[in-house]
Order: sequence, then C-alpha cells, then structure tokens
Amino acid sequence: MSNRADSYPSEVLCPLVDRVIQAYECIETQDGVAGMLREGSIPPVYKVKPNWREICMQCKYFETD
Repeated sequence: MSNRADSYPSEVLCPLVDRVIQAYECIETQDGVAGMLREGSIPPVYKVKPNWREICMQCKYFETD
C-alpha cells in the first residue's frame, strides 16, 4: 500500500520557513492547514508569516486529497 510520502521528494523547499524541510514535515503541516489534524499540531515555526495558511495552500506540494 502506498502513501502520500511516496509521491514526494525526500526534502522540499518550504515557503513558510524559506528552507528545506523533510517530506513528513510538509505533509503534517498540510494536514493541519487542511483541517485533517488540529492546528495546534503544527509547529509554531510554520505559523510565523501572517498569511501562512494561504502560502501553504498555494505551494506546489499542497494536496487536497
């Protein structure tokens, strides 16, 4: 059985923190933005920018599935 991480590179450039992060960090942050996880589960470093949700949702790695 495959999972979302299988379709990601192992590291991605995250526009929320302007640095390379691990795929699992990207996926977990996306899930928090999409409401699949509690917002409180997103580390504060990803929520510094005022429009962090929109930035995440506009990222090429954001998935809605």
